[in-house]
Amino acid sequence: MTSVDRILGNVLVHKHNHIAAVLLFASCDYNSHWQNASTYEESRRTIIAQVQLITYNGFPSSPPGEELAEHLKLRPLLSCYDRSYDKETDARVSNEFSTAAYRSGHSTLQML
Repeated sequence: MTSVDRILGNVLVHKHNHIAAVLLFASCDYNSHWQNASTYEESRRTIIAQVQLITYNGFPSSPPGEELAEHLKLRPLLSCYDRSYDKETDARVSNEFSTAAYRSGHSTLQML
C-alpha cells in the first residue's frame, strides 16, 4: 500500500466519522430511533455514494470512451434518482477482470 493509498484511506475514514457525528447529532431531532449501527451504515452509504460519484464522473470518459459511457448509462444523475434495480444481475467481479482493471489503473500512475 502506497502512502497515497493510506492518505486517501485516512481521508475517507475521517469523512465517515464526520458524517456519522453529524447524523448522530441530527438523530436527536429526526432519527431518535437510530442506534450506532444505523448511524454507521448510513455514513458508510454516504461515503460509498461519494466515491461512486467521483469514480463514474471522472473515469468513464477515459478507457471506454464517452459514447460507451453514455450508452451504458455510467454517468451519474445530477437532479433525480434512478430506482431501477435488477436483483437477477450478478454484481460479482471476475478475478480476471479485477486483475486486469487493477493493472490498468496502476499503469496510469506516474513514478515519483
